[in-house]
Amino acid sequence: MIWELRLKTIDTFSMKNLVLGFFCCFIWMQGVVLGQETIRGKVVDAKSGQPIAFANVLVNKARHQGVVAGLDGQFRASISSKNDSLFVSCLGYFPFRGVWSQLGQKDSVWVISLREKQTAISAVEIEAYRDPGFAIMKRVINNLEFNDPERLPSFAYRSYSKFLFDFLPVGSDTTGWSQSDKELFEIADSLGIMVLESVTERKFLAPSHTEEKVVAARISGFQQPQFALLATDLQPFSFYRPLITLLEQDYVSPLNKRFWTRYHFSCLDTLIRENDSIFYLQFGPKGGLTFPSLTGTLHVTSNGYALVDIQAAPDAEGPMNITVRQDYHRPDSVHWFPFSLRVNLESMAFSPKNGLRLSGESFFKDVAVGTPLRKRDFGIDEVFMDKGAAVNRDSYWDSVRVSPLTVKEIATYQLLDSMGSDGSLDKLVNWTESISGGYFNLGQVEVNLNRLATFNGYEATRLGLSLRPHALMFGFLQPEAYFAYGIRDKTWKYGGDLRVVFDRQADWQWKIYASQDLEEPGRAWSIYQAPTQQVRDLVGYRMDSVRKAGSWVSGRLFKYLTFKAGAEWADHNPTYDYQWNGHESSHYTWVEGLLRWRLAWGEKYSHMFNLRTVSSRPWPVVEGEVSRGWGLVPDNFSFTRLSVQVSHRWATGTGGNSQLMVVGEKLWGDAPLARLFFINGTRGVDNRWLFGPGSFQTLGPYRYVADQYVALFYRHLFGIYFFENKHSRPQPEFLQSFAIGSLRNPERHQGDRLLMQAPIKGIAETGLMINGLLRYEISSVGYIGLFIGSFWQWYPAPLDDWRGSVIFKAGLRFTTR
Repeated sequence: MIWELRLKTIDTFSMKNLVLGFFCCFIWMQGVVLGQETIRGKVVDAKSGQPIAFANVLVNKARHQGVVAGLDGQFRASISSKNDSLFVSCLGYFPFRGVWSQLGQKDSVWVISLREKQTAISAVEIEAYRDPGFAIMKRVINNLEFNDPERLPSFAYRSYSKFLFDFLPVGSDTTGWSQSDKELFEIADSLGIMVLESVTERKFLAPSHTEEKVVAARISGFQQPQFALLATDLQPFSFYRPLITLLEQDYVSPLNKRFWTRYHFSCLDTLIRENDSIFYLQFGPKGGLTFPSLTGTLHVTSNGYALVDIQAAPDAEGPMNITVRQDYHRPDSVHWFPFSLRVNLESMAFSPKNGLRLSGESFFKDVAVGTPLRKRDFGIDEVFMDKGAAVNRDSYWDSVRVSPLTVKEIATYQLLDSMGSDGSLDKLVNWTESISGGYFNLGQVEVNLNRLATFNGYEATRLGLSLRPHALMFGFLQPEAYFAYGIRDKTWKYGGDLRVVFDRQADWQWKIYASQDLEEPGRAWSIYQAPTQQVRDLVGYRMDSVRKAGSWVSGRLFKYLTFKAGAEWADHNPTYDYQWNGHESSHYTWVEGLLRWRLAWGEKYSHMFNLRTVSSRPWPVVEGEVSRGWGLVPDNFSFTRLSVQVSHRWATGTGGNSQLMVVGEKLWGDAPLARLFFINGTRGVDNRWLFGPGSFQTLGPYRYVADQYVALFYRHLFGIYFFENKHSRPQPEFLQSFAIGSLRNPERHQGDRLLMQAPIKGIAETGLMINGLLRYEISSVGYIGLFIGSFWQWYPAPLDDWRGSVIFKAGLRFTTR
């Protein structure tokens, strides 16, 4: 009994102590929790006041309480009192050590200012295997397929974007400035140039179906915005892509699965949190390698080794300097997805003292991973504006903005909206739209810019004027008429057409036309690249005077298939000495029915300014024409022509690209020279140095004629440079061309200076070009670069002089980097 009583006493005592101890612990834990406070902070540059992204913030030196500031420099942290210690660090800045009570507040946000380091540090090369950054990045590469958002089966989101055009901040020293520069400096401090905002809805279905609709857009000063600027226009949606396109230049991504080892990675810091670790890495190209590369910093989480954020810029500076930042999160607690994109573009294009800056940000909300979608849910336009996208209500924009407008942005809206209240700025956009389509808007009429002045070997300079109404008459009719005069041949040309538009979205229209003009005989039907067309016009000197009339209908049959079908009457009168089948007739007349088609599988467009421009073309484009003709004069002859062209361009992993074009044409039946085929050559008589893509550089324009042939043109631009500086960036390019063909009954074609041959045994030409050998900066927006090349026709080899098979070419190209 005594033993039982003692045991019960001990048990009772122990239970009381246990309960009391648990209660005390509970009260203490509640005190700790209740004593903690979640506060908002922001890390900024002490000099400029601009936010510092990705700064590391430690509270009480506890690494498990570390946080990383976002793209806007903001963060949230838990503290128990204002006397808690604080340590903030970021690459390129002196660290901050102190307590919260030392900081100031602005709008309930604790502001931490870091001073930039001005000390120059000598470059140190760190071998990848000696730094943990290499091992960390290897795990990132191994997890690419799981973490890449564009490898998800499907997703959808809603985004908000805001852009501000303004002047770059300058120092306070204005000694030697003109009065206008000083006035501009004072205005630029409180007023921007333009503010743009947009709200979009995007959906994606693997592997490459995407569509982004602009549901709301607002541009300061414009009543009806006809375009929208998105962060993805200036940077990729995700840095997991092997090539990162910035300002029309492809750069090798530091996450490129094949070429990531061309970068070195240094681990600068590690933040240990409760559930994972955050690794802070710096990256840049390895020494000795010159390729389109990036430099910057990134954070990687040990939870799946995914990107948390990245900041990058081209390794080589240019006239326009761009910096991009991306922040990632997990909307479904499983998959990593971009949360925000920011871009900063700077240029001194305006003046040496007042540069321009474009700063933009996009935030993705309502992200839904695994949204049920079908291929038929996607159209041909990757980006387009909704008809009701012009939203100017302040209440709407206040509800979608992630952060309120700044004082400068509000002032910019107020000033430009008052200036554009009469619609003057909208008229400027309409004028820009016409220019983009090749026309100059004069109000009620438009001038065709492509027909104002052209050049060729027959007319020398050709001056012309072509006019059409600015708007469709009755909503569907648009006539156009032109006349032109050749300086050398002293002859007038003229023509006109009437276009009936049925459906702009599907490109359905009907056209009738008539003209008295010039045409090259045997000219390939293919729509060559613009530089090829211009060069070919310059070197062409053999022309037929042609009267013709016809009609055709065109449209989009399916998503990726367009066509043109019609009939044409033509009367050709050669301006050179030519006889066919022994006839002395000075002209040849026939009627011809034709069908053209263009199959561009997977081709997508951006639809802005009421214009469609190609935004992506993943697969080869197949174009063709088949026609059937019946001769009227001098004989009742007949013929059938077939032309097919396959072209494709693809990017290579090192930032270069390759292009391949295969052309095949064949004639059945009998026809004069005008309906045969001259193999495309751009070796001019007076302009031998001009380079024309998609052609033989060593062949004259009329060297070989055929009634059937196949030609191949291949180009490869290497993604490396021999070296790079402000005045030179030599980049090699390899070119190879082949052709083979035949001509039946060449004796039927007679005349002076005609060499009726065909490359029965083939033609082979190899070329090497050096791009950017010399370059000159233009208005701080890009470079005009000199390219030179040498081409050798090695088959068939000339029998007399090797110089007949070798030619040198040169020219100028514009690039942004």
